[in-house]
Formats: sequence, C-alpha cells, structure tokens
Amino acid sequence: MNHYDILFSELTTKFGDIDTDTVTSIIGFSAGGPVSICTISENVICVTCELSEYAEQIESTDGLKYEFFAKNLEVDTCRTLFTALGNLSMNCELGDLHTIDVEMLGIKNTSQIQLNLFSECIIGERKYGVYEVIGL
Repeated sequence: MNHYDILFSELTTKFGDIDTDTVTSIIGFSAGGPVSICTISENVICVTCELSEYAEQIESTDGLKYEFFAKNLEVDTCRTLFTALGNLSMNCELGDLHTIDVEMLGIKNTSQIQLNLFSECIIGERKYGVYEVIGL
C-alpha cells in the first residue's frame, strides 16, 4: 500500500473510493499554485492529496502531518479553501477543533471553518491524519 492508500483508508471505507483523476495545475502548490485535490464523486467530497508529504508543513497540535477534506462543496471552492489552508499549514500549527476565519476568500455562506480530526494513522515512524473542514 502507498502513503495515500493508508492515510485515506478510513475516508474511503466510510465514503467510497477516491476517483482516479487528480485536479492539479501546471504551476504546483510548492511553486505558489493551487493545491492538488482528489474527489469522491459518489459523496461529493474533495480531499487534498499532497500536503502531508511536504517537510515544510508544521505538525498539527495533535502531532500529525495531515490532509484536509470537505463534503458538499464545489471543486473550485475546495481548491480555493484548501490552497489557503495548505499555505497556513506551512506557517501555523493547526489542529482539531481550531476555527479559522476565511471570510476574505469569498466563499458563499461561509466566513469561518472548523477543523475536525477525522482519522489518524502511522506510516513508517510518523503519525498522519485527515481533518474534515466544516463551514460554520
């Protein structure tokens, strides 16, 4: 099993298989572009699929390297939100039940989000997790 098969095992068990295509761009996240995301179409879920492998990501308050997912948001909205959160994760210690003001992103009906720890696992000798992003 690869990194993401292990990390996303609880996510796929609960919501279904991750689609084979990845939404990415010519300019990648590490060069200032948007974060790459995968989807689970049958449940309208978007999930980041690169952040936990960056050495620059600051471990969460729960001691994890991590990815984000959200339900029932459009892919473009998720890319905007996840790119901002991805950048924040490289500069700040985020974690379970943290509330973040995202009003500046202009997301319809959402000015704040909360991170909820959905799952965690160990890959090699490091702890990883997946946080659900919930609009408040």
